[in-house]
Amino acid sequence: MGAAKCHPNTRQSPSCLGARGSVAICHVAGQANARALQDRVGALGPRLYAAECDVADPASVKRFAGWALERLGQVDIVVNSASVGGADRPISMTGDDDWDRIIGVNVRGTIQVTRSFFGALLARKQGWVINIAS
Repeated sequence: MGAAKCHPNTRQSPSCLGARGSVAICHVAGQANARALQDRVGALGPRLYAAECDVADPASVKRFAGWALERLGQVDIVVNSASVGGADRPISMTGDDDWDRIIGVNVRGTIQVTRSFFGALLARKQGWVINIAS
């Protein structure tokens, strides 16, 4: 997990974690792990909401977006950082199922998450979408 640097004196900047902000996290490793993350980060100050979500599954992303908007009320920033790597074998030996998962998470997942929150960002006429890739 990275650290957030905030500039609270900038009128249009998003709320800072631990100051005024709330965060919703889509966590693929199961609801129990999402809840443990929520408890660990929430103890540091920010209001953190975590839920299980598979970004490669459009229905899962849609459920998560509705859940997050219900809890947060509004969205200032969408950060796409989910990614999976290839199998531990050469590209020529990577099967179609592996490629489907890689493309599903790394490409379609980014599109699904952005699309699910874009209406809320447009309604406010401001917001940020940050895509992180490696």
